[in-house]
Amino acid sequence: MILAVYGGDPLPGNRLATTAITPLSAGAGWQAIDLTSPVFVSAGTTIWLAWVYEEIPGIYYESGSPGRASSGKKWTGGMPDPFGSSSQSNYVYSI
Repeated sequence: MILAVYGGDPLPGNRLATTAITPLSAGAGWQAIDLTSPVFVSAGTTIWLAWVYEEIPGIYYESGSPGRASSGKKWTGGMPDPFGSSSQSNYVYSI
C-alpha cells in the first residue's frame, strides 16, 4: 500500500506528502503508516487521503459526505503529482 495526502478544494490537487510502500498487516485492527516527511496543514484546510494497492485488501464504503474522488490510476503509476483528473461521488471509505 502507498498513501498520499493531497491539498485541493473541491478536488485533490498537489501532493503534499506520501508514505513508503508498506505491506498491510493480515491481523484485524488499526495499522499505523507514517508519512516519509511530516506535513503542516492549517486548520480548516481541505486535504485528501489517497491510496493505491498492489493487491486490494478489502474496501468498505457507505453513502456519505464529503465523498471520494477516484482517479483510476493503478499501482504501477504510484502517487501522481498533481492528482490529475478524477470523478467524485458521495461515498465514505474504510480500508
